[in-house]
Amino acid sequence: MINTVHNLDSSPLPSQEHSVPVDINSNEQPLAHGKSASRKPFQNEVHHKELKTNASEKVVSTPNHSLSLTPTPAQKESERNPTANFTESTRKCTKPSIIGFVTIIILFVTTTMAISIYLLIRQTTTASTTTTSQCNTTFGVSATYSTSNNPRSMAAADVNADGSVDIIVANNGANSVGVFINTGTGTFSIQMAYTTGAGSNPNSVAAADVNGDGKVDIIVSNNGASNVGVLINTGNGIFAAQVTYTAGSWPNCVAVVDVSGDGNVDIIVANYGANNVGVLINTGNGTFIAQVTYTTGA
Repeated sequence: MINTVHNLDSSPLPSQEHSVPVDINSNEQPLAHGKSASRKPFQNEVHHKELKTNASEKVVSTPNHSLSLTPTPAQKESERNPTANFTESTRKCTKPSIIGFVTIIILFVTTTMAISIYLLIRQTTTASTTTTSQCNTTFGVSATYSTSNNPRSMAAADVNADGSVDIIVANNGANSVGVFINTGTGTFSIQMAYTTGAGSNPNSVAAADVNGDGKVDIIVSNNGASNVGVLINTGNGIFAAQVTYTAGSWPNCVAVVDVSGDGNVDIIVANYGANNVGVLINTGNGTFIAQVTYTTGA
């Protein structure tokens, strides 16, 4: 709290019997008989006139020519609670800051959603375009080629080494294997049939080079004869008579793959009637040892 007192005149007051009223703002010196004369200002009076008071202070003149500077109520409140003004200013600034932050968040979320919707629409449009393109695919007029009775299974391989894929089919009802040679233009010659034996009822056919001469041979499971037949390719898509290997009851399906890791393809046959799988190992020259069976369950 500011309480500044300025003593304007430190000299003793004149005695009571000679005292006269003194105007501290006047430059005249009172005389004994009521006359006045010019006088020089007191040093303290000069100091008083040059004093500049604070706008928030009140100047109080005391009877003994003293000045008392008393703080205003606003200054007192500021001294009692120096953080009041700061807190109020902070409160005024905080509200706009929070509103601005929330506005930025809303704009960010809105922009993100707009981008996501745009990408979803674009992706959907791309997918629809792709689907439409697939639906517009057209095919030429189909061509049919006659087989023997009840063709049950087929395989595709280049049997004459001309770079075109040929067709091999198992004719279950005719006890034969048919070969259709590709002419090179996507059309096929008439079937050339190779017998599999009476009552053999070939059910499944596969194609692979079993003797390592670079030519594709034919392997067939003869369901009615309970054996597997191998037809060796002699060149140009011509096949020798089949050599048969005993299988289980009703061999229903056949596959060829190297199971022993010796580089030669072996034969795997599913024996439907015997509830087992037979494996015939290739000896390396296109012949096979007797099957080893593995039970599949009753």
